[in-house]
Amino acid sequence: MIGLFVDVPNVFFNCKRKLGGRLNYESLWEYIKDSEEGPITRAFAYGSQINDEATPFIHCLKHIGFECKWQILQPYEKAGEVKFRHADLGVMIAMDVVRNIERIETLVLVTSDPSAVPLVEWAKERGVRVVIVGARVSNQLKAVATRWFEIDSTFVEVPDATSEKS
Repeated sequence: MIGLFVDVPNVFFNCKRKLGGRLNYESLWEYIKDSEEGPITRAFAYGSQINDEATPFIHCLKHIGFECKWQILQPYEKAGEVKFRHADLGVMIAMDVVRNIERIETLVLVTSDPSAVPLVEWAKERGVRVVIVGARVSNQLKAVATRWFEIDSTFVEVPDATSEKS
């Protein structure tokens, strides 16, 4: 039984930097679903938005099978400019892993963020296999994961240069 937890901003920015495109979440879902780790029993996607600009994307994720947990970014003023606080999704992800650890045999964590190392170690101490999936997976995560998988171009949609211009 698989628990799937996706740090959407992390995978978005790392896929864009490494591969020049966006993760195809349906392809990722199918790949994980068809793995030898068992069925996906829980799936969460975490992200942030300023207003409701992510609503269509969230709708697509829900259609695939994810439970979506989104933070609204809080504005603040700095030097006369309105800025938005960075969303720290790590605590949300960790708490959901803790709440679900008894129901999963394999934790699939989609992130490249080395700050997840303590969570990975904690899950493994409880006998759960941990598979890290990411683009530009940190060496720290590779070292503690049961297995890791680097997202490649087969899981990424690269925008067509002609459609970007119109």
